[in-house]
Amino acid sequence: LEPGEKLVHFQRHGQGYHNLLGEIYRGLNLHFDSTGEDPTNSPYVLSELVDPPLTQKGRDQCVAARAAAELVSPQKIIVSPLCRA
Repeated sequence: LEPGEKLVHFQRHGQGYHNLLGEIYRGLNLHFDSTGEDPTNSPYVLSELVDPPLTQKGRDQCVAARAAAELVSPQKIIVSPLCRA
């Protein structure tokens, strides 16, 4: 980096149960509103899916991404308060 420049590294969470639900719906060719704008046609508005934890696959994805994140040497880390962060 040049003097005065900052490196910003974003890392997405792994698969959460809400992502898995979306995959299941799409696999069954069921259409739903993934934006939450239509609460009558969106499973994501259910209270159980507001802050869903990671699936085992999601936890494995996080472990796999850890090595790359450790190379960044951050000065500051900001995380989401959600369970899947």
